[in-house]
Amino acid sequence: MSDNDTSPERDELAARVEAHGIRLAILKYQAAKATKAYTIASQGAYADFAAARNRGIPQVKPRLPDGSEPGLFSLLSGAQDIDVDEDLLLSIIAAGSPADLEDHVLPAAFADDRVVKLIGEHFPEFVSCRIKPAVRAELQTQIEEKNGHIADPGSGELEKVATVTPRAASGQFQFRPGARFEQQITAALEAGLITPDGTLTQPPATESEHT
Repeated sequence: MSDNDTSPERDELAARVEAHGIRLAILKYQAAKATKAYTIASQGAYADFAAARNRGIPQVKPRLPDGSEPGLFSLLSGAQDIDVDEDLLLSIIAAGSPADLEDHVLPAAFADDRVVKLIGEHFPEFVSCRIKPAVRAELQTQIEEKNGHIADPGSGELEKVATVTPRAASGQFQFRPGARFEQQITAALEAGLITPDGTLTQPPATESEHT
C-alpha cells in the first residue's frame, strides 16, 4: 500500500490503527497510574509491616469481607551485620582441615615492580595462606545459619568465629497471590465489598462466619 493510496480500505485501516493507538495509550496511562498507586501504598505500609515483623509477625493473610483470602504477604526480616574473626576462623580450619587451605598471592604483590618484571620469581612476603574460596563460602553459610558459629572440622564442636548483629526490619515484603486471586478480587469488587482503591466497605468475615 503506497503513500498515495486513497482507497476506502486504506481509510478503514487508518481508523483501526488510530483506535488501537488510543486504547493502548489509555491502558498505558492506567498501568502507570496503578504502578504509582501501588508504590505509594507499599511505602505507606512499610512502617507497620516493619513493626509487625520486629514483633514476631512474619506473615499477613488479608481477608476480604466475604471471608476469602486472596494471597499471602511475607514480611521480610531485617538484614544482619556479620563481623567474622578471620584469624580465628583460619586457625580452626588449619587445625581441623588443613586440606581446605591454599596459598594465595597478596594483592600488594601486583603493585611491586619485582613481580611485574620477574613474574616467575618467588616472593614469600607476598604469599599468604587462606581458606579455599569454595570452602569459605560454605563456612559463611554456617556462620549465618548458626548465629556466628561453625562446626569445628576436627572435633565437630561449635566454635564462635563471628559476631552477628541483626538489623531491624525495613517493612519490605513479598506477596504471593492465591490460586483464585483474580476471581476473588473481581467478585469482591463486583459485589461492592471493596472499592477499586482497596477500601473495605464492611468488616471482614470472621472465621466462624466463613465456615
